[in-house]
Amino acid sequence: KTCEGKMLIVLLCAVLLPSVSASDYHYIKDYIKYSDFYPKFNWSTVPKEELSAFLQWDKVNTSLRDLGSKQNLFMGAEFNVDHLLIPPFTSLDKMQYSMSTAGNACKWAATQPNAHKFTMQKCFAGLTYSIKTDQQFRAHNLCWGKYNPKWLTEGNYRPNQLQHILRHHITTVIKQLGGHGSVYCYDVVNEALNETGLKPADPWYPAVPDYVQDAFRAASKAAPSSVKLFYNDYGGEGMNEKSDTIYNHIKKWKDEHVLVSGVGLQMHVSIDHFPPFSEVQENMKRLAALDLEVHITEMDVDCDPCGKEELAKQAYIYHGMLKACLEVNACKNFETWGFTDKYTWRGTKEHPLPFDQHYNPKPAFWALVKALKGY
Repeated sequence: KTCEGKMLIVLLCAVLLPSVSASDYHYIKDYIKYSDFYPKFNWSTVPKEELSAFLQWDKVNTSLRDLGSKQNLFMGAEFNVDHLLIPPFTSLDKMQYSMSTAGNACKWAATQPNAHKFTMQKCFAGLTYSIKTDQQFRAHNLCWGKYNPKWLTEGNYRPNQLQHILRHHITTVIKQLGGHGSVYCYDVVNEALNETGLKPADPWYPAVPDYVQDAFRAASKAAPSSVKLFYNDYGGEGMNEKSDTIYNHIKKWKDEHVLVSGVGLQMHVSIDHFPPFSEVQENMKRLAALDLEVHITEMDVDCDPCGKEELAKQAYIYHGMLKACLEVNACKNFETWGFTDKYTWRGTKEHPLPFDQHYNPKPAFWALVKALKGY
């Protein structure tokens, strides 16, 4: 793959994947290798006629958001705020989706680029759009060990100073967004854990051992009680060491009277590596038993090459994950990281989303429709 490896190199990928907006490369993100979490799937276990059924559909005008509302489920999608100026993009988004995430616009580097200045305009733009289109808004995210400005990561702050900076940032962002409109939930902390526990997070960990609890406590103090506070992560969607770690840490935090309302399961997968649907359902159920709301927050399915057979496999995965979500009452949102292959952090050549680069529905879209209709 063009950008395979532990790190996604900004300039190289910006050149090799020109269909992705340059704004998607403002930070270096770990390339999520799902082979690290899930073994290669044996497609011979799925009957060919079951796969081929995903290549047949009735081409009728239908809306995921309308079908989802009948199941008490949000159907969500991430977008780049800059793309809201593109008419076919926004018309499709507002027709199909009921939950929105404004890409990088609400992350630290966008909202507090220097120590004494908050710039919330793009985050506000995402929220304003969601209100106008009657969508719920997910504010992503308040604390992460990536995509942080240099003043924060290179400031040589003492632990007590970092605690103050973290609390001040979270409080300010929540108060400003709250004054601008209604937010459904915040991803308070993003990707803090690996298989064994807390992982290095620049500048938070190990400098501030309890930074996750501090972040949630600051958020719960600043946010209205109706707003949900989420922990969001990848690689722990099924039943494995990482999902055990996520479960155990959240249980521990809740035992410490830290308010965590929900867990986001990112679900960046490929047609060869993805968690078994039954395990996703089992994991959701145990999280629900902790009185947590569960969301699939960033799903995409790498499909490269992506011929007819691969499109059927991709559709099968989307269908199975949505069915797993529908089987668990606590699963309230099924969200993809983007919706058209034209704009995706993976690059158009990976074809990871339900609509192609021309905004046409793919078999994956019709697979989601089938799941929402109960078959």
